[in-house]
Amino acid sequence: MEECLLTNFIFNKEIKSCCDFNQFEFENKIVVYEVLRVIDGIPLFLQEHINRFFESLKINKLDTEISERQIKSRLKALIEINKLSIGNIKFQLVFPKEQTPIFYAWVSPFFYPTKTQYEQGVNCSFYLSIRPTPNAKMVLQKTRESIFIVIKTKGVFEVILHNSLGEISEGSKSNLFFIKSNALFTSPNNKVLLGVTRSKVFELCEKLNIEIIQKTIMKNEVVDFETAFLSGTSIKLLGIKSIGNILFKPKNQTLKLLTEEYEELIKNHLNNFSWNL
Repeated sequence: MEECLLTNFIFNKEIKSCCDFNQFEFENKIVVYEVLRVIDGIPLFLQEHINRFFESLKINKLDTEISERQIKSRLKALIEINKLSIGNIKFQLVFPKEQTPIFYAWVSPFFYPTKTQYEQGVNCSFYLSIRPTPNAKMVLQKTRESIFIVIKTKGVFEVILHNSLGEISEGSKSNLFFIKSNALFTSPNNKVLLGVTRSKVFELCEKLNIEIIQKTIMKNEVVDFETAFLSGTSIKLLGIKSIGNILFKPKNQTLKLLTEEYEELIKNHLNNFSWNL
């Protein structure tokens, strides 16, 4: 269920009251979206999110006249009108049949992991599901609802997706990494959503000379890894305590180093941010 927080949201060029926000307008329509994190009133890695947004449109052969500059301008207005310092923003294009696409942006509900979860890791579960277009960030309502039920019923933080062959891809709302002998293992680019945080992990590994091995990982191979972690906009880098009955060690030096470097990357980004309108 979508919820509009604070006072106002963006509808195309207009600023509207959250009282007028109607999530049912998104039902049974094609929706391409992005979620970004706001820290100190600054949208984190804004350019990367916008680039991926347009890439999702391109992958699905969806046309729009909205420009990068217009998106930035509207997000800036949203942050300012709501006096948003910390939180998440969701922006999307909704494609009604035979009508002009509609742009929405609003302050969305968020959950950031607790200090304990960062220290001890989180519990996850396997879930049989695949994304039809892995590289495109699109709303898959029925899948989302099914996953929500599984997460709530099993009391886990996240589900790890796999196909009928047992090939693991990613989390439902996150990317997935494994660590063994100080090397990172993750699914190939063509099988997952190319997460913005994931791309930053790749950058940091290159900087720190940490090997990344992109390969298809099977469910029965997971037990061979020492450590596993998730990456994502809201969670940053978050260690995994367990997937099903398989246990991991969240306190890992490689993960600790990456987490520290990622926080430094965020700090530098915030210090040098400009809207470039």
